[in-house]
Amino acid sequence: MVKRWLAENLDHQSSAAWIALLRIWVGAVWLQAGWGKITKEGGWSAAGYLRGIAERDTVPFEFFRGLAESVFVPYAATFSFLVAWGEVLVGLALILGVVTNFAATMGILMNLSFLFAGTVSSNPWFVAIQTVLILGGAGYAFGFDRYLVKYLSIPFILPRYELKPEPRRVGA
Repeated sequence: MVKRWLAENLDHQSSAAWIALLRIWVGAVWLQAGWGKITKEGGWSAAGYLRGIAERDTVPFEFFRGLAESVFVPYAATFSFLVAWGEVLVGLALILGVVTNFAATMGILMNLSFLFAGTVSSNPWFVAIQTVLILGGAGYAFGFDRYLVKYLSIPFILPRYELKPEPRRVGA
């Protein structure tokens, strides 16, 4: 649907450019967030944040409190590592347009986790934008997915989109 709207309302090159710019921007935001955590002097830990979720009086989704108490807090070091490196890897994958659908899905999963914990900020926007990236085939717009799909096709992660050249206009 998104891909069709882009094709109908923008010429092929400009629709590819817009979705590529959006993909690269979202990737840069993820990369910056993760890199800041990895390179923080003294290290970064989500332990305090995770304990705060478990101890908070109100949590938007009560099941998430139990998950935080029983899984996230006891393994805070592991989750800190996964979040920081997950943000970096999602950012790099989106910037390069490599396994874009998978990267955007992992980004959505992280954004939803933050939302379930009660951190609203820009998370709903990023869920929506990354959904557009998935539906719009963003990895094929000036990304490496276009080349990877020739050698490897994994449903959803690296689907084969049929890329048809734009028809030439005669006498325009």
